Amino acid sequence: MLTKNKILAEILDKNLEQVVRLMGYKRDVGRYLHGADIFIMPSEYEGFGNAFIEAMYCGLSAVISQNVPAKEIAEGACLISSTEADDIAGKIEILLTDREKYKEMSMVAESIAQEFNITNYLEKLLKIYKKSDFLFLHLNNYEAFKKVLPSKIFEYGATEKKIIAGVNG
Repeated sequence: MLTKNKILAEILDKNLEQVVRLMGYKRDVGRYLHGADIFIMPSEYEGFGNAFIEAMYCGLSAVISQNVPAKEIAEGACLISSTEADDIAGKIEILLTDREKYKEMSMVAESIAQEFNITNYLEKLLKIYKKSDFLFLHLNNYEAFKKVLPSKIFEYGATEKKIIAGVNG
């Protein structure tokens, strides 16, 4: 399994500490995405891939693994790779060397991302909620439950649906 310590050791071993930074959790993701050249998501497993949608919103061409479900909505905005390093590197090289392809994919990415703006998202979410009999919430711990509960109360108010909630442990 790839760990942060293994990644850091590889960065130091290859003298890449001036160009590769592991930033950790950030709230101001847009700032970093706007400063990036390419978005890379070589996931072994991924949920929907909101980070990829955010990158498309910033106009970033991307290399994503075949395991990122958002690939289904992003045709033309990304190159699909396996999770093998050589395949990922080859796709990155394509984006770095073929500027026309990069620009075209960037424009497609921005266009697709517009479908996922907050207004459209909320409209679609409310339609789903209105079709539902209840809202279900399960979180791993009480602290997460306390953080999410205010938005669930809002959702209840917007939909008048019952909320079934559970906390692990």
